[in-house]
Amino acid sequence: MSEKCNLGSLAVYYNDYELTERQLSKRYNGLEFSHRLFRVSIDFTKNLSGLDIGKLLIEHCEIISRERNPVTIFVDNISVFDSLDLENRREAGQLLADLNRLKKMYHGFTIVILAHTPKVEKGPILKEHLAGSKQLTNLIDGLVGFARAESDDNLFYMKQLKQRDASIEFNYENVITFYIDKKDSHLIPVFNGYGFENHLLKTPKDKARKERNEIILNKYQGGISMEALAKEFNLSRQGIYKIIKNG
Repeated sequence: MSEKCNLGSLAVYYNDYELTERQLSKRYNGLEFSHRLFRVSIDFTKNLSGLDIGKLLIEHCEIISRERNPVTIFVDNISVFDSLDLENRREAGQLLADLNRLKKMYHGFTIVILAHTPKVEKGPILKEHLAGSKQLTNLIDGLVGFARAESDDNLFYMKQLKQRDASIEFNYENVITFYIDKKDSHLIPVFNGYGFENHLLKTPKDKARKERNEIILNKYQGGISMEALAKEFNLSRQGIYKIIKNG
């Protein structure tokens, strides 16, 4: 029988490989975080060449998992390590195999790996966009993709690409849309409803855009809020604001 996890003692380790201390302070100055949230960073001023980044990551995860259980570890993002070649099937497979070993050893162990994909042509989010996709996709439990909508530069969407032991709820017919807004001087994601991925990939032509903007203006003048219009037309709140301001 496996040991039950006490979620009340859940620790979260955020491996931040992108933001500097100055950027972190500027973005989150004044915010108080939980005492169970730990930020881990790397001193990139030191020479990291020759180091086995994959091995170091596994060792780091294993040490944390032994000391704290349950634990969730975020890696943001793994693409910064040039020495970790995720296009190499053998190397990528070994990394995921080691992480799966930890998952079986420590029942409260969860790891979320973020990665930037290479620039690809416009179109829907596909599993093939993941570096080393075939090998990695076979070994991971879940895969989620994020992208910017082509219909509105201020709008983003999220799509599930794989979910082991469960059905996919947020597919191409039901993607989650959101935009980034500022609250109390801090950037936060704001839920904007659901939509069809192919609608978000279409850039409206001039005539269609003009007709759409006129409808938005009329509805706004009729008392419909910008938030409601953003959800109805799959645009960001900033996009609706620009239309109203320019109208």
